[in-house]
Amino acid sequence: DKSQRHEVFAEWLVETYGRDTLRRGSGVLDVAGGNGALSWTLRSRYGIPAVLLDPRPRVAVAATASKMESGSGSKESDTMDGDDNNNNTFANQPLPIIPRALNGNGSDLLEPTTTRSSNSGDDEDNTLSQSQSQQYAEWIRNCSCLAGMHPDQATEPLVDLALRLGKPFAVLPCCVMPTLFPHRRRLAQNGSRDPVRSHSAFCQYLLEKQEKEKGEEDDQLEPKRTDSAPATTIPQLSPFQVDYLPFVGRNKVIYATTTAATSSSRSSDDVGGGGGGGGSS
Repeated sequence: DKSQRHEVFAEWLVETYGRDTLRRGSGVLDVAGGNGALSWTLRSRYGIPAVLLDPRPRVAVAATASKMESGSGSKESDTMDGDDNNNNTFANQPLPIIPRALNGNGSDLLEPTTTRSSNSGDDEDNTLSQSQSQQYAEWIRNCSCLAGMHPDQATEPLVDLALRLGKPFAVLPCCVMPTLFPHRRRLAQNGSRDPVRSHSAFCQYLLEKQEKEKGEEDDQLEPKRTDSAPATTIPQLSPFQVDYLPFVGRNKVIYATTTAATSSSRSSDDVGGGGGGGGSS
């Protein structure tokens, strides 16, 4: 049942990273989450904060978890494992939403412009816009993990942003869109760089990004700063891993933890293998 996939993914996130890790900062950044189903499940069922990042969110800003839960058929008490103190932490709170697209490695979101438009005479509106942009950047920088359930165009940017910030991430790639992204190339067995045209090739392309990023300049991996600004230590990500969720369809998860994070992540024996879900490619 497609409507339950977000619940399966949420449970996997909790089992893989642990609630304590996911509750840090602004919580899980739900990239291209659409109706916010993953965010609501994390918030209402597990007491984990979440922020929805989607240019066209299909959920009202003032919506509550109770409204979402009423249509999902889920039971919070079945999965809280006795953690009653966090059961309703976010049940009646608005879901934080960043109504923006994630492009590249998120530079436009992390470095919001402070230049006021000369075409607008409404100083209050301009100030509010700047304040919102700064809030969005803070939510992103302070997230505990980036997660994407079939985020389409935002799939590669999600991985790039995670690499830039040194944040744990988990993404289920779906649509490849080779016409929209003709620059993508993956390393073939004969050493050539072949175009990425299939789901399996796209997954391999994403897995190769970590090694590719290691050869990049440091100023391409972290936010730009002036010489007078203090150096920023970016956590190191674990080697990218692969797992499979127990549902039919695009169920392959590409993910990473931070080397300092304590989690129940899958063993290396699962990398590249079907951990019970029978992943499709």
